[in-house]
Amino acid sequence: MPVRASLERGDSLFLWWTGQPENHFLWLMQMGEASSKTKGITEPGGQNYEKVSYYLIKSLVFLGFFSFVHFAWELMPVDVVLFFSANDESVFSHAKMALYAWLFTCAVEFAWLLRGPRVEDKRSFVLSRLLVAVLLPWFEVLVWYVVPGIVKAELPLYLELPWAFAVVYIIGVLGGGLERVLQNSKLDTFATAIVLVLFGLSVFFFTAFTWEKPWIDFFYLP
Repeated sequence: MPVRASLERGDSLFLWWTGQPENHFLWLMQMGEASSKTKGITEPGGQNYEKVSYYLIKSLVFLGFFSFVHFAWELMPVDVVLFFSANDESVFSHAKMALYAWLFTCAVEFAWLLRGPRVEDKRSFVLSRLLVAVLLPWFEVLVWYVVPGIVKAELPLYLELPWAFAVVYIIGVLGGGLERVLQNSKLDTFATAIVLVLFGLSVFFFTAFTWEKPWIDFFYLP
């Protein structure tokens, strides 16, 4: 590998270790650019946001934002923070945090990718992110309940905590995989309206029941 390319990769890796989420996307873009310069070709799949590796890294950024959202209420116990954070450990609260952590992750992504000509179809790109944000909380419910469905007893903390982190990363990968396909789909007006309505219902659902739980439960009869 040429010395110049090696130095570029070293500088990029330093950006990753700084721990700031926006640098994770910058790291990915610089790695892709350095690779293209070294090989002298453009790899199949087009832009970096179309590659599987991009979404593996995006899931790590999502995990970081989820951790922030999870403890935001403890750091700033005010109502506006409770809108996207939680003051309990219920599955509902974690599903809500998945929604907003993904939106925060995508906001960083938008700031980086949408400022230039990297995204050809910005409308489909944005709608794919909104649709995945709607689905991600339910991905979390499905994946989280795999263990309770198999193990009929409460996990000890030293097992539950790693599983919780694993669930967040797994649903990030699942969501990213959907985005990768959906961002290249042309959504008509009707499909766009469906995505926006579902997103609005999701915000309503997680907002309405943050401060007051509904009279009917998800698993138990009222």
